[in-house]
This record gives sequence, C-alpha cells and structure tokens, in this order.
Amino acid sequence: MMKNKDIYPILAYSDTHFPFHHPKTFDFLRHLKDIYKPKTVVCCGDIIDNHQISFFKPEPTAYSSVVERKKALKSIHLLLEMFPEQYITLGNHSRLPERKLKEIGIGPEYLKSYNEIFEVPESWKFVMSVELDGIFFNHKLPSGPSGALNAAIRKRQSFVGGHTHSSGGVHYHSNSSSQIFGLNLGCLIDEKKYAFNYAREALNRPTIGAGLILGANEAYFIPMDAKKCY
Repeated sequence: MMKNKDIYPILAYSDTHFPFHHPKTFDFLRHLKDIYKPKTVVCCGDIIDNHQISFFKPEPTAYSSVVERKKALKSIHLLLEMFPEQYITLGNHSRLPERKLKEIGIGPEYLKSYNEIFEVPESWKFVMSVELDGIFFNHKLPSGPSGALNAAIRKRQSFVGGHTHSSGGVHYHSNSSSQIFGLNLGCLIDEKKYAFNYAREALNRPTIGAGLILGANEAYFIPMDAKKCY
C-alpha cells in the first residue's frame, strides 16, 4: 500500500470500453489533466470492451476481433500519450482473453502480459486492485448508487470503483473510529454503440464522468458536460 502523501491529486476514471468510448472522452480527460494536474492516475477497469470475444453472442454487425483490437489499441496509444504512467485495475471485459483460455483449460502461462497485449510500457501497472494512502481501488462494485459506499463500509476503508455504468458520485460514512468515502466513477462509454445494445431498454442510463481525489478523506465526482467544448 502506497502511503506517500505526494500522490495527490489522484485522477480516477473507469469503463472506457475502447473502441466504444464516448466521443468526448479524450477532450474530457485532457481537460481534467490540465485543470487539476494529477500526480497519480488510476483507471478502474474495462479499459477495452472485447465485444467480439465476449461470452455472449456478438452483434451481427460487430467488428471482427482483429479490427476491434486495432481500433481499441489506437485509443489506448492516444491515452498513453496523455497518461504515460498509471495504474489499471483489471475489469471483467479486459480479462476476457484470460477467462476464455481458462474456460478451455489453458493456464495463464500461455497468455501474454497485459502490457504486451495492450502494447504499452511497464509504466502502466496492470493490477487486480491497488491501495494508495489507504484508499482501495478496484473495478467491480456492488450494484446501485451506493455500491462504492457499501463496499467501503464492508472493508472499513475508502473505496473507488467502476463497473456500474449508471452510477456516479461520492458518499461519506463516519463511525467512532474513522470517516471513509465510496466513489462510484460512472463510465466513459458511448451508449449508442452496438456493444451496449443489451442495455437499450434499461431505465438506467450511463453516468458519464470521472473522479478526483484530493486526500484520504476528500473525493469528488466530476460529470462530463456533453454540450461543453472542453
């Protein structure tokens, strides 16, 4: 667990699902970088979608896995220019190659490292989870608007995560021994893309935004203003 207080501000975002990201993803993240000048960046999972190799039937109009990967890597390399160093917690979509191999009995020793898969340097640290100054970053959260807070209360430490596209925001909880927060990061997807057809009839819609953490007990959710020219 990193306890260096010089890690703040921390910029946290999640669920870009490249290449099916929101068209203003890069403008928004660049805006946050320029305004807040983060010292640490964390992506909380599902940086790519892997629609074609999902456990569900792909859409008939879907890109081939080769084309989808090329398009996703183009976005990843743009992100690398913006954030040459960051932590990336592994989400369920990002881990699909590993999960597919496991399903057919092939062990992880036959899988490339995630840095090799995404063609990025070791300065991108792929992890299942990471703790920074006592704040726990992970991809998957319990469902609902209070998912991050519920996870934080269970662990009794501040918790940041994504996965639940429709929830974005921060809640605090205090008891006699500590004050903690739960930060839902929302997502950065384009819900009009075919990869999200499964949610077309859902009442909940994606909450587009990212998180800013200024200290062990101070966090904010910053929604994207889709009408704003960043």
